[in-house]
Amino acid sequence: MVSGAIASCLVGIFVALHPLVKVEVHKSMSVQGELKEMKIVKEKVMLVLGNGERIGLVKQVPDSLKLAQATLIGTKGGLFYEANTDSVPEREEFHRIETAVGGEYFVVLSDGTRVWVNSTSEFVYPVQFIGDRRVVQLKGEAYFEVKHDPARPFIVQVRDVETRVLGTAFNVSAYENEESVYTTLLTGKVQVSLMDQKSDIPSMILKPGMQSYWKKGTGEFSVRKVDTKNVVAWRYGEFVFDEDDIEVVTRMLSRWYEVRFVYDGKRKGRHTFSGKMSKDEKLESILKMLTLAGGPEFRMEDGIVHIVEKR
Repeated sequence: MVSGAIASCLVGIFVALHPLVKVEVHKSMSVQGELKEMKIVKEKVMLVLGNGERIGLVKQVPDSLKLAQATLIGTKGGLFYEANTDSVPEREEFHRIETAVGGEYFVVLSDGTRVWVNSTSEFVYPVQFIGDRRVVQLKGEAYFEVKHDPARPFIVQVRDVETRVLGTAFNVSAYENEESVYTTLLTGKVQVSLMDQKSDIPSMILKPGMQSYWKKGTGEFSVRKVDTKNVVAWRYGEFVFDEDDIEVVTRMLSRWYEVRFVYDGKRKGRHTFSGKMSKDEKLESILKMLTLAGGPEFRMEDGIVHIVEKR
């Protein structure tokens, strides 16, 4: 049992044990300057253009880059699209933002929609939206503030789940190594449905403070009330755990710190974590706090964190 002094120090963290999923670290390549001079660098955020060219958005973000359908304006931590209004393109050209371990990014789409992309995610979107729908695709996690346009709904597609809105703020979490897709509504109204045309599961209309979750590989598609501040805490530089087991916590830490977790020996018992921590904390400090709260011990070695149960 965790003592009151320790619990206060750790902001109420308590620990639990479950099998791990290993998270691999990805490395990126970027294109230097106006897409001419090639250079290999390690970037946490990459922009992939429609022709496959890659631009690093941390070390090499362009101040301004004029393309056929839009002008890209880069700032520290953000990218803005200004659509070229002199002509309407016949088809959509797609760009992709890729964030690696420890990378986050902010982008303003050509329609004015604001998107914050979490680490180890991929976000695909048109340079200009054409037609009566605004469709984007996501792997990982992102927070959206959608520009209101009643004539053109905004649609986020992840795995087999589709979220449809007109103008609202919501968060979508759909990491490949998580068992569920979560859509959390902060303001406005969204409709969440399965993309499988053969499915007889009805769509859901979410109200603010509600979260839908679809468990992949099953027919489970449900809704619940959540604390939205905890769901979007990642946007403000915080980890928030709410009785999450060690499998969930280590996957979350792996997406921010360049490590993967493995177990040494057998697991013992069951623990859970609750509490709040800053992403500015060193990983060693976080692991030490978890151990002090009654969890397993951690030993770091060459990018691998070994989890060792106490004797």
